[in-house]
Amino acid sequence: MIKFALRPNLIYPLQLIIWNLLRKLETMLINYLFNFSDSLVYTQLMFIGEFVSGLAIYLYQKKFLQKKKTTSKIFSITLIQGKNDIVLPDRKYKIYILI
Repeated sequence: MIKFALRPNLIYPLQLIIWNLLRKLETMLINYLFNFSDSLVYTQLMFIGEFVSGLAIYLYQKKFLQKKKTTSKIFSITLIQGKNDIVLPDRKYKIYILI
């Protein structure tokens, strides 16, 4: 007997199927409405659309989902947080050149 279970890691294949179907639907709509048949304009339109939507989500998260600095208490224990400064042994331009 085959057992199917809903697990948290199954959301990724489900998202892959959904996004592939939406992309195929979008391709069919662009071909039907604008008569673009696998041209380079289609690739540029897809890139601009994905870039703008990703930028919008990023700006939304940056603006509205920022966490405020508060003192954390867990089981009446105050957590001590140190400085978040990272000391780089090399200068930035040397790191950029090596990358």
